Amino acid sequence: GEWAVYSNDSLVAVTTTPSCLLGGLESGTDYTAAVREICWTGDTAEAATVSFTTLCPTQSLPWVEDFESYSSSPSYSTDVVIPCWHTILPAINVASYVSLVSIGSLHSSRALKFYDHIYVTQHTPNVFIYAASSLVNTEGRAATVQFDLNVTRVPQSPDQPFIFQAGIMTDVSDSTTFIPMVTVVTTGDMHCSFSTDSLQLPDLFSVAFRFCGDISAFVDNLSVTAVPLPTHESKIGRASCRERV
Repeated sequence: GEWAVYSNDSLVAVTTTPSCLLGGLESGTDYTAAVREICWTGDTAEAATVSFTTLCPTQSLPWVEDFESYSSSPSYSTDVVIPCWHTILPAINVASYVSLVSIGSLHSSRALKFYDHIYVTQHTPNVFIYAASSLVNTEGRAATVQFDLNVTRVPQSPDQPFIFQAGIMTDVSDSTTFIPMVTVVTTGDMHCSFSTDSLQLPDLFSVAFRFCGDISAFVDNLSVTAVPLPTHESKIGRASCRERV
């Protein structure tokens, strides 16, 4: 007999053996595979289906993410923005989201956009939105984290401070594992390239960002690079900002 094999409703193969290798799959993506037997009359039987999610690769050093290999995602997205990236949104009903957008003001045409519509007040303390990458493996080496940050105040927003933090997470589903490395508190626009100290990070972690405030923020040119251990005292939380024009 013959079997028709489908991936996400698209015919990918016709085979005479009871097995088929699916190729060209994206990491961290949901798929539904279906198999239909082709009858001698040319008709096809009802499909047997199976759903699965492909695994995410662990990134090795040096790792560079410029977001150029992905398509832009729609605004107000609460799904995974990029394959193998994860978001944690607040439970309260606010207009907050993470998306991948095209923007000309950064070095490249795409960047990871954060938008939050939570006013930072005593009534909403520590209400953060999170975005975390796939796992990075340092193999026990010291590393430095670099990224570009572009902050734009939302028009007509109150003069409330914006809080942005870059750090690491050991569990992307648990916000309590977030450890900040860079903290930015500002009430105005800014354009910076950040670079952390040389740090002895965990062997396995995800680069993570969290933010709170009535702003739009764009992250681009993210990298994690192995470096020698520092000869001076180095600690998480210390980073330099080189202002970009």
